[in-house]
Amino acid sequence: MTTIVGIQGEGWTVMAADSQITDENSKIISPDTPKIIRFNNILIGLRGDARPGDIVTYNWKPPRMSGDPQTWVVAKMIPSMIKAFDKFGYDWKDKESEFNFIVSVNGELFDIGSDMSISRSQYRMYASGSGKDLAIGYMAGQSWDSIEEAQEIAAEAVAVAAMFDIHTSEPIQVEVG
Repeated sequence: MTTIVGIQGEGWTVMAADSQITDENSKIISPDTPKIIRFNNILIGLRGDARPGDIVTYNWKPPRMSGDPQTWVVAKMIPSMIKAFDKFGYDWKDKESEFNFIVSVNGELFDIGSDMSISRSQYRMYASGSGKDLAIGYMAGQSWDSIEEAQEIAAEAVAVAAMFDIHTSEPIQVEVG
């Protein structure tokens, strides 16, 4: 599994993720397989089925960004991801598909579900994966006024998840958007 968190500030975002890959029979610690990928001013935190993350990482090219970030995510980014999933053989409509992405675009965070819908949090913090409840619980008790404070809080939230969730392990990747 995975633990990914996101914090949204005023015009910036911070995301953090663990490095454990888990399948039915093994636990792999792989800092060389990042769970947060960057495309210029877009960050995408990948959780769940490996195939959609592989397609987004290696076979998808983001469309040219323009206008409002939320409109762009819904009208341009998500349809282009769906097109890539179709082209490279991932049936995201299958009831067995299980993934989501936390996405940072121009300093705004979005949670994209496996049905390719978006959610936004009024609390300006997000968590996903097996350690999400531990991580969000930690973040809910914190406050941040700067990117540096948010980086520390995001990393610590994932570290707390790694202490108590068997599917989350350090090292922790932290990215600023």
